[in-house]
Amino acid sequence: MCCNIVLKFLAADDGALLNLLVRCPHAKVRSQIRSFFIDGLKAIRDKEPALYGLEGIENDMDHDSSSLKEGVLADVTSRLRQIADESYLSIRGWDDFYLTVTQVIEMGHSETAALLSQGFLHFCLTLLSMHVHKHFQERAPELWRIVNKKTGIFNRFVACLSTLLSRMDTRLPAIERYLSGDRQGTLDRESMRFPMTHEERSMLFYWDTELKAIAVLDKALEMFEHSKVEHFYPGDMVKSMLGWANAQAQSNLFKTINDGIGLDPPFCDAYIRAGLSFCEASPAVDNVMKIINTVTKAIASSIRVDEERPPGGPAVLGFIVGVLNADNKAIFQQKHRHVFFYWIMSKSRTWAPPLLLHPLESVRQSANLILCDLYKPHEDWPQDTVHVQWRTHRELVADMIQRILVGKDQGMLRSHLTQLIEACRYLVHQLYDLSHSEDPALDPYRDETHDTNCISQWREQVEPALSSWPQDDGLSAGDLYEQSEFGSESDMEDVADVDA
Repeated sequence: MCCNIVLKFLAADDGALLNLLVRCPHAKVRSQIRSFFIDGLKAIRDKEPALYGLEGIENDMDHDSSSLKEGVLADVTSRLRQIADESYLSIRGWDDFYLTVTQVIEMGHSETAALLSQGFLHFCLTLLSMHVHKHFQERAPELWRIVNKKTGIFNRFVACLSTLLSRMDTRLPAIERYLSGDRQGTLDRESMRFPMTHEERSMLFYWDTELKAIAVLDKALEMFEHSKVEHFYPGDMVKSMLGWANAQAQSNLFKTINDGIGLDPPFCDAYIRAGLSFCEASPAVDNVMKIINTVTKAIASSIRVDEERPPGGPAVLGFIVGVLNADNKAIFQQKHRHVFFYWIMSKSRTWAPPLLLHPLESVRQSANLILCDLYKPHEDWPQDTVHVQWRTHRELVADMIQRILVGKDQGMLRSHLTQLIEACRYLVHQLYDLSHSEDPALDPYRDETHDTNCISQWREQVEPALSSWPQDDGLSAGDLYEQSEFGSESDMEDVADVDA
């Protein structure tokens, strides 16, 4: 058939596919070639499986055959692997090339096996390890120049590696080198994923003593530009890496992410997003709690604010929302299904005020919405979680009232505190409803003396301050946070680390 003839030609010719998919200056042509290439593969697979190389394999899950047959699939994956080595000739087509490889992987196990057999995973890991291995740089100096100098071209590459790793199972025993050229027969029947070779696993988890980080993950987080895409592919890499039950490897993974949160922006934001992926999938309770503590302390650090290097508000908001929505069954089995709410509320006095006073209005608004949703009644919560909800609720109200009064005294624009004021008003109203409720089920959570004082302070101090607050020029939200004693490190130390 025609597709077979064309794809055979593209696979056999040294320059045809490289020139059309990578070097062509016209984006539309590259896109159309990619679409034709993938559609052609699918057509041959469906209609001519023998030509494709699947003779004797009835479906994608049938891997009794020890290897793929000779055919179009083996030919084109071999060509794709050669193009990867030659891709330094033009960076304009990197997105199209790695999207093509990703779509080949997504076609199924046979295609993934063919790419693995050609050493594609090894190539991707080599590219991400060049900065720590000089012999990799010397072996491919042209590719090293691109990795070392270029930016903004690696998103599809990282997505491709992430997709390939999602077809691997790091929990499986590593296979020997002599099996690396024939991966079809290594597919695990139970997980329907492929094991890694010893070398691939060593490269993926390689710890660089100078960086004090896992080199591959560190480089992927540095390369990936989250603002250009919706999905955070390095996070999927983190989840894949969590599978290997090796204590040292898991300790290194945790340290890479936890220490990376302390980097300067914007690099720390990528590690915060990686921290969310870690919390979503890690079974280690202590490590998950430490990541939460590290992120919440980072946004509240007055030292980082003074040095103009706080983490990005949107990244921290995304982390908090993501943790609250996380479905980590391993953590739930050890604790309970509401434990993430418990932990986030335990740290709310640390993260909420700086987000409610953030320079970006969108961050302040989102923080208000999160806080109000977090502190609304939750009838399905266990009693100990509700106790934490009311305890931290009262701590927040007391803190917020003082921040509002300080803002008024320091001449800050009221508009900068709008979200803080609205959040505090909502929480005070919750205290009012609790104190006036006749529901006996709420008796364990009442503190009439404290709540009456808070309500009175709102009425007698805050409301008069709000009514007399001029709408003239004043300090910014950042100025208030920097000058206020409530943004100090000593204040943070009063908030205990998350515990179980």
